[in-house]
Amino acid sequence: MASDPSSVTQSAVNARAWSRSGRRLVQAYAGTELTAPEAAMLDHHREALRGRALELGTGPGRFTGHLAEIADEVHGMDIAPAMVERARALHPSVTFEVGDMLDLSRYADGSFDTVAAIANVIDVFGEEDRDTALREIRRVLRPGGLLILSTHNRGHAPHVGRPWTNLRGQPLKDLLRLPRRVFNHLRMRRFERETATYAVLNDVSHNFKMVHHYVSRDDAEAQLTANGFRLVECLDVDGREVAPGDRAEASPTLHYAALAA
Repeated sequence: MASDPSSVTQSAVNARAWSRSGRRLVQAYAGTELTAPEAAMLDHHREALRGRALELGTGPGRFTGHLAEIADEVHGMDIAPAMVERARALHPSVTFEVGDMLDLSRYADGSFDTVAAIANVIDVFGEEDRDTALREIRRVLRPGGLLILSTHNRGHAPHVGRPWTNLRGQPLKDLLRLPRRVFNHLRMRRFERETATYAVLNDVSHNFKMVHHYVSRDDAEAQLTANGFRLVECLDVDGREVAPGDRAEASPTLHYAALAA
């Protein structure tokens, strides 16, 4: 883990929430449908996706099945044993392992043609750990290999709700969930911060139990470049191209395709 205490705390808090995932959470992340930017990425980079692929933070394997239809060989990793158990049952042709994406030492240098880290999995980390994850991904990718990554969009941060504003039009359920959500938020909000290049926010994930990294398109590109990647595409939540300088405020997440330099 990184040496910065605030970074370690953010990473540890989120890792604990994910590693304790049970059947209810596995079911919540089940499904087979792709989002618009995920489908676009698979379509735009289909040729590059052939070969040996690694997916980090697989969950129960929603994206994995689509990746396995294209790639010759697929490996998957998730920190939650329950997620890995379900993914193995659904996709027996894929090799799944329980592990932390900060430590990819089980994989050799340049051993993959593609790495996918979607569903904002990298956003559980503090800034230094985020750099560590990107460096590890770069290490296991061959030169010219493809990274598909998604992150929370800082341009959308003003629209991130609090427990008392993030309601879904279900009065009884909202009322029953509110005390737990407020309690979680009061514990987690001390980890929130704003810097020149990113924000850390407590959002609705896991009923406000987690804190996530939010970054703009341009700052994400700068971080990718600093860790050995060249950005080739950025898409918003509708699968549309996001140009340099565009904050894409209506898009909660952004998807990136980058090549290992």
